Amino acid sequence: MGFGVREFELALLHRMRDVNAEKVEETLGLLGASRAELREAHAHWTRLAHAPRAPKGAAALRRALGPPPHRGRRPAGSLTCDVLRWPLPTWPGLAYEALVGPGGELWNQWFVRPSGAAALTFADLVPWACVVGGRRRELPRRRTDRRPRPAPLDGRLPPRRRDASRPLRVRPLPAARTSTFRPVLTSTFRPVLRLGASLARCFREPAGTLGAQVLTRVCGS
Repeated sequence: MGFGVREFELALLHRMRDVNAEKVEETLGLLGASRAELREAHAHWTRLAHAPRAPKGAAALRRALGPPPHRGRRPAGSLTCDVLRWPLPTWPGLAYEALVGPGGELWNQWFVRPSGAAALTFADLVPWACVVGGRRRELPRRRTDRRPRPAPLDGRLPPRRRDASRPLRVRPLPAARTSTFRPVLTSTFRPVLRLGASLARCFREPAGTLGAQVLTRVCGS
């Protein structure tokens, strides 16, 4: 089984199935492909990605899709990357774009809308009709809603976000309390302390009373 444009599209559909399974099933019917072909295309692309001698990065895309009809260059910070684009029949009006670094490494790959296409309105935001870059360019006034979110239905509280303008408070650790260990140490080592004090006193007294003093002190404690 070769790996061309059709197989590459099936590999993309396999990844999209987790997001929009109904749309993928509809597209498989239009392509005349089965689920077995979908899985095989994904497995084939995975094997090529891990094969030691198979081309990697942009070379793998060129092998599957052929020479890119569009090539350009784009600044990225202090570097400049190559822009490669391929049209895919399943997504008309869009192009599959790959950004390649100076060393040939693949930086990014996604769908883009070629320049000169008609601008989208909010009503046109349907699956597979808009891209991330187009949404930012064509709908600049849309803002992310930062209002407090309601609590989920399962009772869990939403995650708290700390305000960066407020200083971060660090609560000091409580001081170590040694008073709780004192009774344990005293009761454990009390016989030993008594024996040491008795021996020290006995050495200052006559030798005849040494044994009796030690036995009296130890056994009577």
